[in-house]
Amino acid sequence: RIYTDIKPEDPVAYRLAISILLSQNRLFEAVSLMQLAYDETGEEAFLAQRSQLVPEPPTASLPSGRHMYAKTVEFISSQGYEIFYTTEDGPLPETGTLYTEPLTLNEGTYNFRAVAVSSQLISNEMAIRYTITLPTPMAPKTNMESKTYERPIKVSLRIVDEEDKDVTLYY
Repeated sequence: RIYTDIKPEDPVAYRLAISILLSQNRLFEAVSLMQLAYDETGEEAFLAQRSQLVPEPPTASLPSGRHMYAKTVEFISSQGYEIFYTTEDGPLPETGTLYTEPLTLNEGTYNFRAVAVSSQLISNEMAIRYTITLPTPMAPKTNMESKTYERPIKVSLRIVDEEDKDVTLYY
């Protein structure tokens, strides 16, 4: 009641409650209270203490940002913990999917959130955004100049970039 009602900005009550929770091996409640203590008091010591207990957040093998062509991304826990991820809103890991294999990103925008989970402890959230675009092929070339002709002519189209072998021409 001291840190919830009477003096929520005073760190002493938080420290005592955290000490009691840790002595009773109630880690989840202790790290939750450490986060609350930091939020209410602004004391960095609570975050430092919390970071020693919770898993490190996962990392991604692909840097965030814009990328050309489809890409594959892996989520990695440096400590070997399970990773849960989502592209939706909602609490993690409850609404997340267990990460088991690399994800293929095709054209589009992806917003991932992920956490590492060790028994009952959950890391801070990793958030990362990708925008994947596919290149637009160059316009085809023609053997005839664009204008009006007095007689029927034969026109052929060709692909400018020889590397664009998967391009289909429509006319």
